[in-house]
Amino acid sequence: MLYHTDKEAGKDWFSGPIQQVVFCNLMLAIFLIFFRGKIMHDDATFYSDLSKEGIFKSGRLSRFLIKFGLLLGYISWLLWAPAIYFLDDHTVFSAFLITSLVLSTFWLIIDLLTRTVPEWRRAFWVIPNVFYIGFLVLLLLPAWAPRAAIALLAVLIFDWLISDPLSGHLATGR
Repeated sequence: MLYHTDKEAGKDWFSGPIQQVVFCNLMLAIFLIFFRGKIMHDDATFYSDLSKEGIFKSGRLSRFLIKFGLLLGYISWLLWAPAIYFLDDHTVFSAFLITSLVLSTFWLIIDLLTRTVPEWRRAFWVIPNVFYIGFLVLLLLPAWAPRAAIALLAVLIFDWLISDPLSGHLATGR
């Protein structure tokens, strides 16, 4: 796949350079798979907390905000399908994924504001989201696209390493 034109020309796959667009798309596909897994673990903690008494404020406004945050989360998940479909069109791909991340970030902020005791460790996720969005914008520049795809993976690795996928919080070293 990375050496498609060389293979069609009858050359050995490893005798030519890697096609940058294909390399970039492969890095983005890997990013999407692992990023979705990380988000799944992070979201599992939220859903677990929803079933517990006393974690979230019980007022009418808080309950409305929690439901509104869930709606934002569902919409953000729906945007992944067209993002994946348009993986090879970096403009459309970035637009869908940036919108998804913005909605997820608003959901995160609502989550933080509606808890009885704010969990500031969860607020950390706003920082990687800003970097993800920044590198998705950089992906729009063809000369920078491969670097942006690699940077997305690097931020994901950093995000995953400092998060505890079992608790959905920052790793505390325990």
